Amino acid sequence: YTSYPPETNALIERAFLSGKQEVMIDQNYKIDLIENLQVNIQDTNKQRRVMRQPMSLRRENRPGDVPPNPRFHSEAKPRKLSFGTDER
Repeated sequence: YTSYPPETNALIERAFLSGKQEVMIDQNYKIDLIENLQVNIQDTNKQRRVMRQPMSLRRENRPGDVPPNPRFHSEAKPRKLSFGTDER
């Protein structure tokens, strides 16, 4: 998985926390927050899985540390879907 840039991640995180079902991340892609997919809006068969996970700290956690913000990531390679199957 590859991390989204900080601005895109913040956009996705705000949409996720506000309970939205999807969010446009640019003119070509949207994130389906229900199915956890990045979808090409010109060709909806082109999709990538996304996941949300806490960012890890680069140093050992210490008492009183504030936990890092979660990050969204997408699969490194897009996948093509055909009707009824999940082909990669």
